[in-house]
Amino acid sequence: MELLSITNALNASFTIFARKVIIVAAITAAAALASSALLAGCEKKGPAEKAGENIDKAARKTGDAVEKAADKAGEAVENAGDKVKDATR
Repeated sequence: MELLSITNALNASFTIFARKVIIVAAITAAAALASSALLAGCEKKGPAEKAGENIDKAARKTGDAVEKAADKAGEAVENAGDKVKDATR
C-alpha cells in the first residue's frame, strides 16, 4: 500500500510539474509572438517619420551646399590675395 501511495504522489507531482512547464512554455510563446508583432509594426514608417526623414535629407543637402559655397569663396579670397601680392611686387 505504501508503495502505491508513493507512486501516486510522484505521479501527481510530475503531473503538476508538467502542467507548470506547459504553462510557462505557452506564456513564453505568447510573449515572443506579441513582441514580434510589435516589432513588425514598428518597421512601417508613418507620415510623420517620412516627413522627418525628408527634413533631415534637406538639411544635409543644404549643409553640403553651404560647405561647397564656403570652399569656393575661400578659394576666391586666396586667389584675390595672391593677385594683390603679385601686383604690389
